Amino acid sequence: MTAAAQNLCPVTLELGGKSPTIICDDYDLQEAVSRIMYGKYVNAGQTCVAPDYVFVPRHKRGDFVRIASKIMRERYPDTDKDKDKDKDKDKDKDDYTSIIDERSYTRLKETLNDAVAKGAEAVQLTTGGFNDEWRKFPPHLVLDVNEDMRIAQEEIFGPLFTVTSYDSLDEVLEYINTRDKPLALYFFSNDKATQEKLFYGTLSGGVTVNNCIFHVLQHSIPFGGVGASGMGHYHGYEGFMEMSKLRPRFTFPKVGKPELFYPPYTKAHERLYGLLNRLKL
Repeated sequence: MTAAAQNLCPVTLELGGKSPTIICDDYDLQEAVSRIMYGKYVNAGQTCVAPDYVFVPRHKRGDFVRIASKIMRERYPDTDKDKDKDKDKDKDKDDYTSIIDERSYTRLKETLNDAVAKGAEAVQLTTGGFNDEWRKFPPHLVLDVNEDMRIAQEEIFGPLFTVTSYDSLDEVLEYINTRDKPLALYFFSNDKATQEKLFYGTLSGGVTVNNCIFHVLQHSIPFGGVGASGMGHYHGYEGFMEMSKLRPRFTFPKVGKPELFYPPYTKAHERLYGLLNRLKL
């Protein structure tokens, strides 16, 4: 953006950020967790719109952890097999991708270690361990997070998922609204009033209701962030307009009286302009 400003060049920025997810008390927890686990762990959490942290009703946190563990063990039954073993036996491992590079793998390990050292509880969701050679980082839930931890301050962009308990939606809204505006927002509720409260009580890039990440796949609606998560939007018609520069062209008609607008100005000009205003021309 700095380089563009020096050259008077407009920019469209998609900057990511920490995208919250909210499970409301009225929504079926099993179904919510099933959908969230897909949206979070597709590509091992390495997507710009991956859920970054989730709010769960306080009395359901234990059930959330239990359900998430069961689902992830079923979907990724073996994440630490030796890559050199028989390919047919190793097929399950290929369902769970590697971290993109060594730097990111190290960053994620340091982020997890920092959280645990400062009092968080890490819950590994699969039976397989870390595979440093192939940069396989097992999916984790991280509980009891506080603001001093890196995991609460930085975009995760990986298979770590923080879980926060809540007692009222008002405290959830306060938490979200006192932080940078996220690229995406997800909430699960079948109650229309609750949906409206969460939608209009926050500001974010895009929103998916009762699932995660699927708004990005709708090419008939724009995609982009706001504030710290970006500016401008693209996809579909809005994307074409965003990346284009309209060049207006007007040809003055042969039959015209431009001299009617020339000074010196008289009462006739006032009447003419008054008429044009009334005609909304």
